Amino acid sequence: MDLLEGNYPSLPYDVLLVISSNNKISNELSYLNITNETSINSLINHIYYINDIEYRITGIAKFKENSPLYDTSIVIYNNSLFNSYLPSVISIYPKDYNSKKIIINKLEGISYADYATSFKDISKDIIKIISLVLIVFASITLSVSILMISLTTYVSIFERVHEIGLLSSLGINKNNIKDIFYLENILSSFISAILSILFIYMIKYPFNRFIFHYIGLNNLLKPNISIIIIILIINILLAIIGSYFPLNKINKLKIVEALKYE
Repeated sequence: MDLLEGNYPSLPYDVLLVISSNNKISNELSYLNITNETSINSLINHIYYINDIEYRITGIAKFKENSPLYDTSIVIYNNSLFNSYLPSVISIYPKDYNSKKIIINKLEGISYADYATSFKDISKDIIKIISLVLIVFASITLSVSILMISLTTYVSIFERVHEIGLLSSLGINKNNIKDIFYLENILSSFISAILSILFIYMIKYPFNRFIFHYIGLNNLLKPNISIIIIILIINILLAIIGSYFPLNKINKLKIVEALKYE
């Protein structure tokens, strides 16, 4: 670019007017209030207004002949002014996920930060970690439950050896005797599950209100029929598994020894 008259912009509102190869100004610059008949010398210090802001032309220039912009007339503003008005960050808020994908495709080759995706990925990682911790605690809880059911069943058999001997002497099959203990444990587990479900429904309303008040999440505790059925099935399976090994002791009991046991 060749400077024809004046100086390059030095103040924030100084501008450089670039004229075309035939010393003309394009119609797009009509807001400058300059005609093509105006001499170059008289354009220096010419003042014009945009949005009530005063701008001053400090120099006249022209692109070199080998430049693709040789026939172009433009206004070049001071870098400090340009940088002050140029936003450093542009925030885009898509209305839905499909709109977001369209915007991302349009931004190809442009540096951008997708905070929603980043937050989503972080949330997924946190949920995975929490899920693993809950699985570990659930496994420990189930193991302790099976162990306690086994101990309770073993103690019950130990205290009722004489009763088992009487039932065996009456001709009742040992498998039928074992079924009695299975039924007792299943009923106990079923009743405990029902009480747990009732307790959940009792605390559901105050718990949801508390969470909504302090965190803003609504209906966090919302049990449904499928969860209730799963809880009941798990309790019954735990009762059966926990009772299996202790009840094998009944097969080893001899009727005479059981009747003598007090």
